[in-house]
Order: sequence, then structure tokens, then C-alpha cells
Amino acid sequence: MKKKFLTAGIFAALFIVLTISLCIFDVEAIGPESSKIGLSHFNNAVFTFFGTNKTWDKITDVLIAIAIVGALSLFAYVAYLAVKRKKADRNFIALFGLYTATGIFYLLFEKIIAINYRPILEDGKLAVSYPSTHTLLACVFMWSTAIMLGRFVEKRAVRRSLQAACIILSFIIAYGRIFAGMHWMTDVHGAFFLAAALVFCFWGFLGSKATVKR
Repeated sequence: MKKKFLTAGIFAALFIVLTISLCIFDVEAIGPESSKIGLSHFNNAVFTFFGTNKTWDKITDVLIAIAIVGALSLFAYVAYLAVKRKKADRNFIALFGLYTATGIFYLLFEKIIAINYRPILEDGKLAVSYPSTHTLLACVFMWSTAIMLGRFVEKRAVRRSLQAACIILSFIIAYGRIFAGMHWMTDVHGAFFLAAALVFCFWGFLGSKATVKR
């Protein structure tokens, strides 16, 4: 348990370092409408290499919808079990806390702290880019789902296949945002670090890997 919280702290530190770096290092007006972008040479090189792709944009929108529906369905099931037992168990509390914390960070960076804007205009307007919302939600939802599957699915082959699918889906969505040209590379990496910090905290709080009794 301590190792998971320590790992969460490491990823949180990486997120903080990256966030600060974007504010002070190589900040140039390379974005739409001369918006200033941190680590501009690195971000611009990656964006120039991949360009924009509307197909990948649509694919990631569909996949994130699938990820959200799947994760919320799992949460509804965990909530049902808690109501059935008339007790908010550790599974429900951990998932609720994780999703709440994710929502808070989303609102913080979407509405209050604006760091970097997207490489392209959204509906003709500048849109906040850091951290990537698609990546953050995909990683938080899919990684926590993979962990929970370890508690609900007893058959090893089925469990591992589903967990692998969750991890693969999260990475397709994350890097699909770069292929689509909707985000800078650091947007995705920042979301990775933040999601990992949140999920490892969740995992540490969750405790043992015992299968949940229904």
C-alpha cells in the first residue's frame, strides 16, 4: 500500500514539474492567434510531424464515450452493491473519491488555470489544452476499471484480457489526440502523470486485491 502512495507522489511531482516547465521554459507565441505555448520547440515539432486528422478526432470521441459509459456502469454496479449491503464500502468510497478528484482537476484547469491552448481553433475560438481532457478521463476511467476488474472477475484469462483491453484503449485515446492534431504532446503527458497520481492513490486506498463478495 505504501509503495502505491509513493508512486502516486512521484507521478504528482512529475505533473507539477511539467506544469511549471510549461509556464517558464521556451514559451513562444506559436499557437493560434499568437497564443503562447510552453516547451514550444518540442511541441511544435511533434505537431508539425503529425499534423491534423479529423478521422482520428472522431475516433477518439467515440472511444472516450465508450470508456465513460463502461466506467460509469462499473460505478453504478459498485453503488448497487453498497446499497444492497446498506454500507458504503471501500470500493464505492474509493471510486467516488477518484471520480470526484478527477472532476475537480478538470474544472481547475478548464475554468481557472489556463496553460497552453490547443494547436488549432475550436469552433473558431481558442480552447484550453493542458492537460488533455480525453487523456485524463480515459486513463482515470480505464486504469481504475482495470484495477476493479481484478476484484470482480475471478477467471484469470478473462480478467487479464479485459484489463489489457482497458489499458490499450486508454493509450489509443491518448495518442489519438496527438494524431488528430487536437493536443500538444505535453498535454497528453501531463494528463498521463496526473491520471497516474490519482489512480495510484485510489489503488492504495483500495487495499487488498480480494475478490468482492456480491
